[in-house]
Amino acid sequence: VKMTDVIVIGLGAAGVAALRKLHDAGLQVLGLEAADRIGGRIKTVKFGENNVKDLDLLDVSNLYLNNNNYIQTNGERVPEDKGKSIIGALAEEVARADKKTTKSVAECLREAGRTNELLNKHPTLSKPFIEYYERLNRIGAQGDTRYSKSLRSLEEYWPYPSKKIPVQIELNKEVENINWNADQSNQLVQVKCKDGSVYTAKRVIITASVAVLKERHNQLFTPSLPTAKINTIKDLQLCLLGKIYVEFTKPWWPKSPSYFQILWRDEDKAKFTSEERWITDIYGLDSVASQPNSLLTWVYGGGVEQMERQSLEQVQAGLNKLFDLVLRKQFNVTPIKSIVSVLTEENGSGGAMELSEPLYQGDIPVVCFAGEATSHHRHWDVQGAVESGFREAKRLIKSLQSV
Repeated sequence: VKMTDVIVIGLGAAGVAALRKLHDAGLQVLGLEAADRIGGRIKTVKFGENNVKDLDLLDVSNLYLNNNNYIQTNGERVPEDKGKSIIGALAEEVARADKKTTKSVAECLREAGRTNELLNKHPTLSKPFIEYYERLNRIGAQGDTRYSKSLRSLEEYWPYPSKKIPVQIELNKEVENINWNADQSNQLVQVKCKDGSVYTAKRVIITASVAVLKERHNQLFTPSLPTAKINTIKDLQLCLLGKIYVEFTKPWWPKSPSYFQILWRDEDKAKFTSEERWITDIYGLDSVASQPNSLLTWVYGGGVEQMERQSLEQVQAGLNKLFDLVLRKQFNVTPIKSIVSVLTEENGSGGAMELSEPLYQGDIPVVCFAGEATSHHRHWDVQGAVESGFREAKRLIKSLQSV
């Protein structure tokens, strides 16, 4: 049995951030990663003539960048200044909203659609822009505004920890069980891996995804998690996001970078069959810096799962139908050369404060929870994941230094 100060389970952005902070504080740390590489969803994807650094947790909040093309699904463009004004009005409504209310962000936005002066001036654009804003900002709760992101958590940024950290890291170590009551007298935690190896630490940080916690929390923790924590995990809503890299024979968009924001009208959604419903969950296409002939297509919500059941040929056909409807009226869209879809992300919306609450032995935090879903401010992107890793590392540094 190997002993250390802190074990960090899961070495994505949150885990690496925690390792760095703990190491810099002089603590002995060990990182355990189930995969054969660190980085989690940050990885390089083979595509086209070059590799693409794919950030599955990338924050794509390009609301105020230049070269935004706001396009309704009937092919009509919305002037960029008007589009930015409407997006700005929605952002202002969220910023002004009472953060102490139990109201969700989606409910706030729906209300703004009825009461905001600027939105009332553009009634036909109000609903498409609100839907686009929700998708861009991962508001979550696909279909039910009551379960979208809370208004209580919406700011702050932390830099990504990119430099090497001289700490012990073990790959291909899938954690099977965390016994957080293994040695009450010394407040020790025992971590058992699927390959039979066992590690002991004074503290543990786990960065498992919401999906993993939902599926495995009963087997993963000994003793079982407190009822309040289990209820939080059960109630967390998953916000799905998928991506498709589309390579064209040559670029057809006017400038690089370019951002195409798709504004869906209900009557245009009706033009797609139930098998094609995933196409109506596409809300944006972005140029890719390292791939001058390619656009990155964003798919939101329930359409992600449906898209992943399609063959590449079906996906390409669906994209061509979308381009015929939306883009080819305004642009000379060149033929698609190749496509590749990327794994989805599953981020919890709501419950971040409760999920981030540690497991205690007495008043000692022995197991801490990190990961983007636990971020109090940005539970949808890399920055939120990093912030959560730093947050829990600071908690344990304070705890261990006070002993």
